[in-house]
Amino acid sequence: YPIRIAKNFGAQKMLETTVFNFNDLTVLLAGFFSLILVAMLVARNRDDRDRNLLLAAFFLQSALYSVDTLLYWNHNINATASAISANFFFALGITFFLQGPILYWCTRKIIYRTFELDRGQLLHLVPAVLYPFYLYSIYYRYDESHKLQYVHDWSVVSGAPYFVALMWTQNLVVFFYS
Repeated sequence: YPIRIAKNFGAQKMLETTVFNFNDLTVLLAGFFSLILVAMLVARNRDDRDRNLLLAAFFLQSALYSVDTLLYWNHNINATASAISANFFFALGITFFLQGPILYWCTRKIIYRTFELDRGQLLHLVPAVLYPFYLYSIYYRYDESHKLQYVHDWSVVSGAPYFVALMWTQNLVVFFYS
């Protein structure tokens, strides 16, 4: 059931434009609720401030994942963003590599009250740190017209071995941390 915005142009027939479909609304609501939880957790003053901040980071990552999903899959948002620049796309894919470590740290903080983030724990961020470099090598270094092929045609993305490897890696990382 798409949500439509009606436009009235005087004597002309009323036109309708689909803005969001049902799937988009669920993604929007998930992102919105995640942002509400971020605000609540950051504003809360308790002894477990570190745990709250880790939970807030997890929900912020979830909200960014929702933005990334809408950016690519909502036709109106995709068309508007790609008309501005193809560089908006795939950047938030880093959220796949942040989800696992943040949730892991949060879980450790809840289970072990003495858990502290140290340099060894930061090794969990290696995939997230490598992501922009990999993405540059397979996407950002190309010209706008080449990038727009990836933006407007999923079969191009799913047919490119370097993107397929990236998608498998993203899914394996989430699975590994699960």
